Amino acid sequence: MARLSNNAARRVTLRRRRAGLIKKVTELSILCSVQASIVVYNIDEAGDPVAWPSVEEAKNMWSKLMDMPEATQKKWMQDSKTLLQQQIAKLQKKLGNLKAENYRREITNIISELTGGRRKNLDDLSPEMVKDVKLEVAKHREVIRNRIVELRVQGASSSVVVAPQEEIVAPHAFQFDLNEPALVDDDVPIVREEADLPCN
Repeated sequence: MARLSNNAARRVTLRRRRAGLIKKVTELSILCSVQASIVVYNIDEAGDPVAWPSVEEAKNMWSKLMDMPEATQKKWMQDSKTLLQQQIAKLQKKLGNLKAENYRREITNIISELTGGRRKNLDDLSPEMVKDVKLEVAKHREVIRNRIVELRVQGASSSVVVAPQEEIVAPHAFQFDLNEPALVDDDVPIVREEADLPCN
């Protein structure tokens, strides 16, 4: 986009675009119930600038803005560069969240492949991802153990006779060690408790 060199064409375009801007500001003020003004000053022509709602009201709004503390002024005064920087920051944050979510899903898929026997090892993964897979497995094991303890406490406090514990079928045997020490208590066996209901 460049400045129109033809004076007549420039004046016609100015009037048309200025009328469009005033219409948009008017609609914005009515629809959103906010104070708004627009001032268009043509340095090529003599006379007062064109303002909406009026030059006097535009001056009053500008005076109110200038009377505000400097911090408040900067909060509401933004140029195109600032707006663009804010949009870039929001998009970068959104992109970061999407990357983190995709990474979590990838870890979940790897664990699913391991338990289903579709993956034999972690040799193709980076050391950081191997560490995260082991930590995620440890978290799941801890949740399971906490649930077992909770069920045992509930079973002990009930009047139902608890049947002998039955071991869960062992999962697919990994060809590597996922059991990192000091993360969970390995002394608690992984079992399933069932209530032995009396027969009629």
